[in-house]
Amino acid sequence: MVENSRQHLRESINLLVQANLAVRSQLVDNERLLAEALAQIDAGVAVEDILSAMPTVEERTANIEAVQKFYARRSDVRAAAIRAALDEGTNVSELAEAFGLPHETIVSHAVEAASEVDHR
Repeated sequence: MVENSRQHLRESINLLVQANLAVRSQLVDNERLLAEALAQIDAGVAVEDILSAMPTVEERTANIEAVQKFYARRSDVRAAAIRAALDEGTNVSELAEAFGLPHETIVSHAVEAASEVDHR
């Protein structure tokens, strides 16, 4: 079980890294578009024409989705880390302190992890 939880943690971290890269890519694209808009403002381009340099609805939606996925993956890593630490014998108080979470949150992760084991 310990090895499974460690593998799950590893997979969760890999997914978080991928989500982080996607967010970073979105931010770089946005920064480029916004820099173009600033340059056009400084050049006296009409605002109507500048709007075409701003992120589109689709690009803004992609940004929001990338950030939401990042936060979901980050939550997955936290849950996987808690489960792996519990499997390795870390106690609830230590985990609550390490994550800055209430004991109840750690306990709920422990109960969920135990429930998953029972269903296997």
